[in-house]
Amino acid sequence: QHYNIVIRGMNKTADKMKFTSTSFNYILQLPSN
Repeated sequence: QHYNIVIRGMNKTADKMKFTSTSFNYILQLPSN
């Protein structure tokens, strides 16, 4: 049970990091357009 909660938390963190890197790449690409 506790293990599932840890996995869920890691997945949530990974999604947040993925979203951050995606928006960061988007911001980096803005000046070149």
